Amino acid sequence: ITHQDIDHFGGANEIVQEIDNVNVKAHKEDIPYIQGEKRLIRLNSKFLDGLPNLPEEQMEKVLDMFENNPVMVDNDISDNENLDCFGGIIVIHTPGHTPGHVSLYHEPSKTLIAGDTLNIREGKLVGPNLLLSTDEDGKTALKSLEKLNNYDIDNVVSYHGGFFKNVTNKTITDLVGENE
Repeated sequence: ITHQDIDHFGGANEIVQEIDNVNVKAHKEDIPYIQGEKRLIRLNSKFLDGLPNLPEEQMEKVLDMFENNPVMVDNDISDNENLDCFGGIIVIHTPGHTPGHVSLYHEPSKTLIAGDTLNIREGKLVGPNLLLSTDEDGKTALKSLEKLNNYDIDNVVSYHGGFFKNVTNKTITDLVGENE
């Protein structure tokens, strides 16, 4: 699980129930939220104020979905850990969006599964949404973005936007500069 937002782990329970021997992994900083031990960071007034036109009945359903869908995590993962699956996946701790946000780098295909560290808008690769950062100025998210230059990334899979190819280190460096 890349991080504690419900749109990134909301379907995990169904996968665990349908497929045998699924091992759920997440960064230790986000595990208490994913497992329902702590209230999700997005359930704050800043996020809730962004849903002004939602009728009260629907708002209650949204809150229930956020708060009552915990997933049990089997193992924590950490920065630079190499996951022995699909030819090798490197865990990159990319906090900023949440404290335990991770991106996953598939070395054989040079593909980054970015979670919310990178997004695609109108066909263009863009950096993180700094309005949804855990720190006011988004510096943690930008520092995480810089960290991606340590990897030879050709492709990005962004949860918000899809697949983006022909990425270079200059592309990522430019995104850091645009967001500073």
